[in-house]
Amino acid sequence: MKARQHRNFDPSYLAATKLAELGYCETRMVLAQRIGQRSTPEQRKARRAGQAEHERFDRQVRSAHNHASTQDRRCFIATAVYGADDQRTQQLRDWRDAVLSHSVPGRLVIRTYYALSPWIARLLVRLPLLQGPVRTALDHFRHGLTDWNTQGDPHEHDG
Repeated sequence: MKARQHRNFDPSYLAATKLAELGYCETRMVLAQRIGQRSTPEQRKARRAGQAEHERFDRQVRSAHNHASTQDRRCFIATAVYGADDQRTQQLRDWRDAVLSHSVPGRLVIRTYYALSPWIARLLVRLPLLQGPVRTALDHFRHGLTDWNTQGDPHEHDG
């Protein structure tokens, strides 16, 4: 079986498998160097299954990490009322990403929101008395989202 080539191969790189083989059986390493790698059909099948599982897990981890790093953190009005890292602000971001961004009308709502909301957020910061009524309106909106779209969501029962 031909070894996979890595894009940026570092010649000083020593795979953990090779290190483990050194500790396991140095004679095996010497023989493999002299006569080449030999494996049974069962070993080749197990190796392919292991590589496939590793690639599946790698895709899953990369997907989780890439999603978190590329997520749009903007949510101007909720940030002005709740704070940037509040779970209620995140619930609204999650709804935007999971629901609104997947349709043409939803994307139009997002564009309109981003055109108007920075101005509204600045107003909320300058006039804190407006934050209470806006918070109440956002709370009602969020609870409507919970009832309509996010059954069992961890944000469902927050204050």
